[in-house]
Amino acid sequence: RALVGLNDAAAKSLRAHKPMKSFIPTIASRNNLMEYDKKWKTWPGTLVISGDDSEEESVNVNGRYTKLSCQQTVVHSALWKREPNTTTNSNTNTNPSRPLYIYIRPDVIRSGLDVAVIGTTPCYRDEDAGVPATQLCELIDWIPENALTESKHQTKIKRLVWEETEGGLELGLVVPQARMTMSRDLPPVTDQLAKICTEQTPNTSELAVLCELNGLTPPVLQSLLQYESNDSNTSKIDLVGRLGTRNAKRLSILAAPTLLKMAAQGQLPLSLSQWYPLQEGGHKGDNNGPNYGFCEENVPSRPKETWVKVTGRKVQVERVYDAEESKDYYHSLLRRPTAFEVTVDQPNGKLIVRMNPSVAAHHAAAILVRGRSIGTSYAQTLSIDYNLS
Repeated sequence: RALVGLNDAAAKSLRAHKPMKSFIPTIASRNNLMEYDKKWKTWPGTLVISGDDSEEESVNVNGRYTKLSCQQTVVHSALWKREPNTTTNSNTNTNPSRPLYIYIRPDVIRSGLDVAVIGTTPCYRDEDAGVPATQLCELIDWIPENALTESKHQTKIKRLVWEETEGGLELGLVVPQARMTMSRDLPPVTDQLAKICTEQTPNTSELAVLCELNGLTPPVLQSLLQYESNDSNTSKIDLVGRLGTRNAKRLSILAAPTLLKMAAQGQLPLSLSQWYPLQEGGHKGDNNGPNYGFCEENVPSRPKETWVKVTGRKVQVERVYDAEESKDYYHSLLRRPTAFEVTVDQPNGKLIVRMNPSVAAHHAAAILVRGRSIGTSYAQTLSIDYNLS
């Protein structure tokens, strides 16, 4: 075990750590899942299995299994082999005539425990490679250290029964008919953006409808709104606030694949990775031109910083901000418009995606024009394109 980084310090740290209840796995086990086993430094060199009453030699797992010296080529370097002895009568169930292996089959997605398996080959991936019926049984709730504790010698198994299919059987993949469709009666996005930008008092929080996804089933709607407390018929999904990460992940699982598929089929009003010119608009400057980069609504100015001398410390100066200005800046960040907005219309089973590329334009332009003493006249000469990617 020390070869893979397990040591006394790690074992002691786990014993001293008191995990929160929410992080304790809800898996019934006779072994402590939060600490190393008391005999974690030692694995058995020989395992003797008895008690299998199967008359058929091909599935009987009784016998003596010896630890192999394989390192890093099998999971946890755990591999035991039952050596065959063709001269022994197989009816004695002590040392049948073909080799078997005990190894660990990992839970790759880490949603459960790794499982010890007895198989005819030393690798759990042989079945994926086309070798049939290599796994004979699973050892339920067993780790190698159990063999060193007498009270845990008895272990239940789950027999894996394999049946050969009749010749000529063809396997097929059933693809359910797609229920989600894209609305096609929406005005072009470029026309919507042009209308927004030509208003006398442009509102950067107003977004154009990019697409409407119809046919969402009640379970999908319920999953999308799992972390939202709004019970109204039309709910806006929070993608940037406290639950933004959770909602974005849920949206990427349930809706993003369909949106990407429809985009590949040309059903979105805008093509992916194609650049479109942004209409002149946003917040107007003094000369009624676009004033990208200086919009306080989209890109609030940071609070003014001051440097003060510090005595008695190694650092001689320290940067400080005014508390009230910092508070106002924080609340301004929370009120910023978003480039995308996702709304769920529950009664009609719709997912509506809106967009306003001028929000992203202000963020990009602010990096160019602020802090350079070039004034708003330069900002009014910027030409901005946008694309979906």
